[in-house]
Amino acid sequence: MTELDIGQHCSFPSCHQLDFLPFQCDLCSHIFCKSHKEVTSHQCTGKVSGIHTHGEAPERGNIPTYRCTYEDCRNYELVSVRCSLCDEQFCLKHRSAEEHQCDKLPAAQANNCIRNVSNPVTKPTYIVPRDIKYKNKKSEKLATKVALMKLKMSATGRDDIPTDHRVYFFIYKSLDSSKHPIYVSKLWTVGRMLDVVADATKTVNKNDVDNQPHLWLFSATTGGALSNSETIEDLLENETIYNGSTVVLGYDQ
Repeated sequence: MTELDIGQHCSFPSCHQLDFLPFQCDLCSHIFCKSHKEVTSHQCTGKVSGIHTHGEAPERGNIPTYRCTYEDCRNYELVSVRCSLCDEQFCLKHRSAEEHQCDKLPAAQANNCIRNVSNPVTKPTYIVPRDIKYKNKKSEKLATKVALMKLKMSATGRDDIPTDHRVYFFIYKSLDSSKHPIYVSKLWTVGRMLDVVADATKTVNKNDVDNQPHLWLFSATTGGALSNSETIEDLLENETIYNGSTVVLGYDQ
């Protein structure tokens, strides 16, 4: 049988995966799979003529680029992505005010949560207690490696979730400061995880009722609310959270 000539192999030396929807890097012109499409993922050799944070963008070949200003992030975008509060330039990963811990966010309201009424694009933010707050993403990533071993011995969840689909979290219930070891499916959306976690922790969930405080899941590093429409797998891939992270369960106001 003749082999179909469909897709292309990833150019990353240790990968070479056949991808039916490959990506071509704008800088080095090589072909990559989804896992290695980012410049930092395939250690791109494309030359940078300068680092751009404000104003006009420098050129990468003939392509203008915009450098993220968040801490030591080295990501860049092909379009300008600015925070609507501080007007700084960020990559897509750090574009939300919660992700880059914007100093222009309003002061916290009751229950340590806020709703930014003037900027409806910004999700509620939780002021994470010091005893569970990760210092930064790097410290969270290290801490979760130890936490994951403990979670696998104590976490509860649905038996019908395949072992290789299970993702483990410590759920910090803000109402009583209790911690609950739970596992969920990486294929679930955050919204589905929220419903399951609310039931498991016996937390009232009235998200379908108007004029009632809404229940959210928050990052224990940034305090930013996790988007209910995103899948757990996407959040892990983007390193918004990690397998073994502490996630806060709390209300907005």
